[in-house]
Amino acid sequence: MPNKNKKQIYSTSSFYLSCFLLCNEIELINIDKSSNPRRAIFNFQDTLKREKLVNTFNFGKKALVDVRRFTEAQRQLKNAIYEK
Repeated sequence: MPNKNKKQIYSTSSFYLSCFLLCNEIELINIDKSSNPRRAIFNFQDTLKREKLVNTFNFGKKALVDVRRFTEAQRQLKNAIYEK
């Protein structure tokens, strides 16, 4: 029987996609820096909203984003990547 409490995870190494997801309130589960020290893997909760946002981002569809939220997402992810 599958564990229904286990979160589905979506992973990406794209920094800007991760910023876009984060500023659109997709939950960041963790950042994996151990697999490849030169590239961070961002792990998000996988939802239907996440799938729609990734399609919007990847296929250049128009999306309104609060610039302050996007900038804050960039700062937050950079801090998390470079913290020791």
